[in-house]
Amino acid sequence: MFFKKEILCTNSFEKFNQAKSILIHNNIAYTYKVWDQTDSGFMDNHRRGTGSFGVNMNAVKYYYLYVSNKNYEKASFLIQK
Repeated sequence: MFFKKEILCTNSFEKFNQAKSILIHNNIAYTYKVWDQTDSGFMDNHRRGTGSFGVNMNAVKYYYLYVSNKNYEKASFLIQK
């Protein structure tokens, strides 16, 4: 998919999976990206097992969904329902 638009950006894994299910059910091809804020580089590998004090670990990942330009309107409508 060379030309794609973002239809969802959320830190909720449940919303992400719900949106993916809607796209699959409606035969709309998608791509996705997950951005983990705790993975900031090779120098931070020592923190992997200890976590980050005071950080809500449920809110540190962002999930992005993309669809092709031609499917954008339909997918956006279905996800916003």
